[in-house]
Amino acid sequence: MEHIHQDQNFDRTAHNRGRTYIILGWVLAVASIFFYPFILGTLGVLMGVIAKRKGAKGNAVIIANILFALIGLMISALILTLFRTYLSVMTIIY
Repeated sequence: MEHIHQDQNFDRTAHNRGRTYIILGWVLAVASIFFYPFILGTLGVLMGVIAKRKGAKGNAVIIANILFALIGLMISALILTLFRTYLSVMTIIY
């Protein structure tokens, strides 16, 4: 009985280690929408892969980081386009 109990604790410890990487991956996913989408998205995917190797389920984190990084890149492109359009209009007026 003791042997089974120790195995369950070992699995729980491995799961907790993977959980830390999953939480960090989600934080990076949200941050990648606003700041450095390519870099933070890549780091988030890496956290998902590490979590999977530790025994946790990291597929959702990997997919979310890819999607959020793409959304962040699109938002950045939109903002840059709007600023360029606005600045070129301001240059013509003045």
